[in-house]
Amino acid sequence: MLFSIVIPVYNRAERVKPTLDSVLAQSHRPLQVVLVDNCSTDDSLSVLKAFQEQYSQTDFEVAVAQETHHTASATRNHGFREAKGDWVLFFDSDDTMRPALVEEYRKAIEHHPEGLDILAVKARFHSRDGKSRDLPFFTSDAMANHILHSILATQRYAVRREYFEKSGIWNNDVLQWDDWELGVRLMLGQPKMAFVGEALVDIYDSGEASITGTNFHDRKGKWEAVLDEGERQVARSRHPEKTRMLQLIDFRRVILAAHYAMEGHEADARELYAPAFQRLTQGSALKRWVLPLLYKNTRSGHRGSSRIARHLFTNKNVPKAMAGSKLFTIIIPVYNRSEKVKTTLNSVLASTHRPLQLVLVDSCSTDNTLNVLQEFQADYSQPDFEVVVEQEPHHTASAARNKGFQKAEGDWVMFFDSDDTMHPTLVEEYQNAIAKQGENVDLVVVKAKRHKLGGGSRVLPFFTSDSMANHILHSILATQRYAVSREYFADFGGWNPDFYEWNDWELGVRLMLGMPRMAFVEKALVDIYDSGEESITGTNFHDRKGRWERVLDEAERQVAQSQHPDKERMLRLIDFRRLVLAAQYVHEGHEADALALYEPTRERLVSGSCLRRHIIPVLYKNLCKGHRGSSRLSRHILK
Repeated sequence: MLFSIVIPVYNRAERVKPTLDSVLAQSHRPLQVVLVDNCSTDDSLSVLKAFQEQYSQTDFEVAVAQETHHTASATRNHGFREAKGDWVLFFDSDDTMRPALVEEYRKAIEHHPEGLDILAVKARFHSRDGKSRDLPFFTSDAMANHILHSILATQRYAVRREYFEKSGIWNNDVLQWDDWELGVRLMLGQPKMAFVGEALVDIYDSGEASITGTNFHDRKGKWEAVLDEGERQVARSRHPEKTRMLQLIDFRRVILAAHYAMEGHEADARELYAPAFQRLTQGSALKRWVLPLLYKNTRSGHRGSSRIARHLFTNKNVPKAMAGSKLFTIIIPVYNRSEKVKTTLNSVLASTHRPLQLVLVDSCSTDNTLNVLQEFQADYSQPDFEVVVEQEPHHTASAARNKGFQKAEGDWVMFFDSDDTMHPTLVEEYQNAIAKQGENVDLVVVKAKRHKLGGGSRVLPFFTSDSMANHILHSILATQRYAVSREYFADFGGWNPDFYEWNDWELGVRLMLGMPRMAFVEKALVDIYDSGEESITGTNFHDRKGRWERVLDEAERQVAQSQHPDKERMLRLIDFRRLVLAAQYVHEGHEADALALYEPTRERLVSGSCLRRHIIPVLYKNLCKGHRGSSRLSRHILK
């Protein structure tokens, strides 16, 4: 997949070098880099040509051009005409991109086989005083978030070439907020979007006027002209929420007026503020009361007013596109995962489904985990993506998950681990499966891919029939692999806090005993990463000898007490899982303990069957050698 990166340059002979180095460091190939000099008066053109001569090659093509029309917009349009890529990125000549930026764009595109038009990425802003912060990044209500937060700033997105040609092209007449005005037009096309929730772009404060800076008044009139043009584009559109969009553009006028006041130009601020205030508060006592407070907050240099405005200027807290969407709650227990959990959180943030509730339960971590969770909550929690952070002093994952369930408000609940990731469409696929079955469903199960520590991966066993047997033998209700109706979980679920090992397996047995109505998503939309800890596919089982057996005994008790029509077979399958455990003990060098577990189990399994008396020892021997397939065969011989 070819990406083209377009960079306009004017008198940046030195500052452009780190930008070029960051492009060269991209892990993705092939790339085309289009550098357009805007008739610089310094040595910029020579720097660009030297970069072209030194680094241009087949999978990293560097093109250098010149544009005589002296605006950044005209220069970018020139670069776009030179671009050959399926996807195009525009970038500034004094900012930098992280090496994984284009690669992450590629991954997001591949995760959306239905097609995308725009990919937006998180960015980090570095002030001249040495401080830095992540710029606002929202994954829903995209048009509103662009009008107020400029989420389609120049460096922060990739756009499909054909979509840009249809909806975009830079406006040569716009000198300030040119990327904002273009972004409005791109959004009016109602693009299919995806988001990369990791800060992979670094933007450096150049001291020029910006929505976060000063000296707006020096260019008074130019900002207003851009807002007027954005308003005109929205007014003539067929966008379903254009009335609200026009209100939000007016609120951006309020923000601009507050900057004029902050810079000491009270009369000009009032002249801009007063008519916007009248339009925005018409017929609303609440807005008439709140708007002056937001204006004063911005004028005092504080942030946050625009976030409130997104919800103030709407009839609903949830966008219309979400009408009929189920609320899903995702529960994640976390213990000492301050770094690894960030990748998990970003994968949740990138979910295409809204509304979502995310419940994060810290299990009294001793590192910086709690701060990471609270910062994520502060940055991203909003009405359609509520983030709840709790603490659980009982130091088990099961207790933490139960605490999370107490806070869950969703119609459907998902449990997830803090070092794995979900694909952006996971929750959306769950909702589609529920809708397809006419709501007559209690559990939805998804495929998952396991990634080994040393490299390599495989899709875990996934079966759509004989579900109880397949869970007993293959753990198809592992923590990350299903969504469950809140009511069904309340009736049949609840994590057992006394179990540290196979707690999800034991819970899954109880959920299956309720004989749930099930649906299946036959796509691998969960990535599970091997942490090296104990698992059914790992080693070191013997270090916790007795604990595994206790879980098997409890499941056996639950099945024996049930009214399940196939419970005798279920008990045999639990016994076969004991054989799998005994084989692990052999594999780890503990023959005596393996034999003590194997012998009574074998006797129960082969009782009354010549076929099983012959086959069970063969399957056990196969397991001891580390071969796969025995569990699948056992499903059929233990009927």
